[in-house]
Amino acid sequence: MVKRQELQSLNLEFHPIFICIFEDLKKLFFAMAKAYTLQQFEELMGKVDEIDKRIRKYLFGIGYHKWTRAHATVNHTWVMTSNIAESINNTNRLARKLPVVSLLDFMRITIQSWSAKHSKEAGQTKTDLIEPYNKILEDNRKISRCMTIRFKFSEHL
Repeated sequence: MVKRQELQSLNLEFHPIFICIFEDLKKLFFAMAKAYTLQQFEELMGKVDEIDKRIRKYLFGIGYHKWTRAHATVNHTWVMTSNIAESINNTNRLARKLPVVSLLDFMRITIQSWSAKHSKEAGQTKTDLIEPYNKILEDNRKISRCMTIRFKFSEHL
């Protein structure tokens, strides 16, 4: 998502200005990249403007849509992230205002629909893996059909 070369070229182009505050700028840059809303993005960009107004023009030249979630032209809800909580938080941010039971029901329904959708998509995928991996996948599928869930109660509960 965020390319290190862009950050490094930013540092090289404005090197005399940012030599002392590069770490603060880097934190702001990555926070802007991860901001979910335009409001969050603009607040962070305002802090960058306080450092130097030329940075906004430079980043605009790169294209906000290339490196920020807030300006992305694709729906990042379905993009796998390193943290599944990010996907869930992005989806349920409006539902957080609901009472607890309704919120949990919303989350259960959402996750069930995600599972059903992705299961259907996976079932329709007809791409074969190369032989060793296809065999491993098939063996794991057979084993998983026989698995059961057992609860182990701990004395610490």
